[in-house]
Amino acid sequence: MLDHIPPVQHPERPERLKTILRQLERTGLLASCPIGTVREATREELLRVHTPGYLKMVADFQAEGGGRSRRIPGSPRAQTGRRCSRQGPPSKP
Repeated sequence: MLDHIPPVQHPERPERLKTILRQLERTGLLASCPIGTVREATREELLRVHTPGYLKMVADFQAEGGGRSRRIPGSPRAQTGRRCSRQGPPSKP
């Protein structure tokens, strides 16, 4: 996320994340945060929280090149890139 440069009006900015990380470090809470490599969620994991129809809709959206996720009913109204996120929880280093 620190390398991600979103559009100007997007609230998630690398500077915001750096500020959060500094505060977590200052308070000692950073040590309790899991750090590791993230992986893509499997289809089975995604089906725990999404319907097959929704996953198909996201796959179709991705195949069309992405864009504004508001085109996907029920999704956050945020700007997305060409690849929809499928990242799962961090794995242990």
